[in-house]
Amino acid sequence: MKRFYLLTALFALTAAGCVKVDLVDVSTSPLPENLTVEQTDYTLGPIEERTATVVFSAKGDWTLSIVYDDADAGDETDADAAWLTADAAGGAAGEQSLGMSAARNFQAAPRTAYVDLVCGEQTVRLTVTQTGLSDDMDFSALFDETFAQKLQERD
Repeated sequence: MKRFYLLTALFALTAAGCVKVDLVDVSTSPLPENLTVEQTDYTLGPIEERTATVVFSAKGDWTLSIVYDDADAGDETDADAAWLTADAAGGAAGEQSLGMSAARNFQAAPRTAYVDLVCGEQTVRLTVTQTGLSDDMDFSALFDETFAQKLQERD
């Protein structure tokens, strides 16, 4: 009888030793998302429609920085290129609605800025492109109506 119990125990140990254990490779596991951003690409007008609202959710404190595509090569935050501003440079966790405003672009060429939102170890880059002036743009809305008429009469 002892032999039967001994063989049964040996069989149980052998069967238990054959169980496959899957190890999770933490180096390839995705990090939990700290930031959820509704939209990452924005296009603004050169004279009108120069504002946008970024809506996002942050699970912790967040920061914002702006990098300009047209800044000098040595300094991507060149003050001369600082045409885009944001309502805040950081904040606390929660649902956020952040306004961005662009200065008027009187050049024909478009310009691009990158807004980096950082929360914990996660960074989300937003791309903001402001279009340039075109030949068919109507500037009359920028001036007093009487002044605009006087300008048109001079042609």
